[in-house]
Amino acid sequence: MLIQSSFSMVQGSVLHVPLWNRAPLNLSAGTRVFAAALLDDSPVLPEIVVTTFPPDIWGDLWRIELDVYQSPGLLAQVLGLLRDQRVHILAAESTALDAGHVHAISLLADCRDYASNGDLTTDARSQMQRPELRDLHAYLAATFIKDFVFANGETPRLRVRRLYSYYRCRERLRSGELGSTVDLVINNGELFLPDAIMEPVRDSLGAPADPIRAMILTDSKDRIMRVLFSLPNTGVIHIRVFFRYAVHVPALILSIIDQASFDIIRSQLRQGLFRPPSNLRPAISTEYATLDLLLKNLYAESTASDQDLLAVIRSRLTTTQELNGYDATVELAKFIPPKREA
Repeated sequence: MLIQSSFSMVQGSVLHVPLWNRAPLNLSAGTRVFAAALLDDSPVLPEIVVTTFPPDIWGDLWRIELDVYQSPGLLAQVLGLLRDQRVHILAAESTALDAGHVHAISLLADCRDYASNGDLTTDARSQMQRPELRDLHAYLAATFIKDFVFANGETPRLRVRRLYSYYRCRERLRSGELGSTVDLVINNGELFLPDAIMEPVRDSLGAPADPIRAMILTDSKDRIMRVLFSLPNTGVIHIRVFFRYAVHVPALILSIIDQASFDIIRSQLRQGLFRPPSNLRPAISTEYATLDLLLKNLYAESTASDQDLLAVIRSRLTTTQELNGYDATVELAKFIPPKREA
């Protein structure tokens, strides 16, 4: 799941990180994190990545997911098997499902010390575009064959996949595109970004002294946080569209925005109203939906304000006859400052 904040101004070199962005990574006060800037001619926005995992393990991180029938001690057996294969578990989540009959297990694993004839070594895997841990998959399947839930009567619910978000960052590091990583500590919901990070970001934006703003996206599943940077009033806009839900309406809204020459950087559709304008607050129900969009105008001049771009989208939505009766309303998404920790 991707969890995002709205744009906030970067105060000097201090980035305010809301609680909902910190929580999936367990970023309490004093947590050590690692950050690196992705500035290799991005067609969208310059960004940095932030994670609690050190860069030397980014190249061989894997997610292991399995659904098994509930059985006392089974989770310990799974972790014990992986330990014996020198697979180091960095994060683990499990929960009972289906009224307690099924147990879903999700693991993040460092596989640098794992090797087999078929899966090779970490050095060999690092040279492959799409490596697979087929031996490990087969070993898990054979060991727990009686415990697995089968999706179609033939295939166990077992998946082993590389975390490509980390792998791509590692490859950029190795090629020199990413530069070096920096070691940081988060305190009071704030992350201090040193010059080693901020100067390349400002240079990428062409704004060595201008105020810049940041949007935070947290991937709760892969435990990684991305921070996107932009200058105010330069064609990048974060909006929320509220509307009475019907199956065809989301596609229609996106088509209208596409015709207005906006590229979609990030989108999220959810049932119900999320921070709606005052005229819709009494109507909070599943009849409505919210479409959260981060957009980049493909032809906007550098002087175009956020309000100007909002007016363009609002005009397109209100003049589209197919949206009549669906109460389509659009607003700029606003940043809510995080509370300071004690």
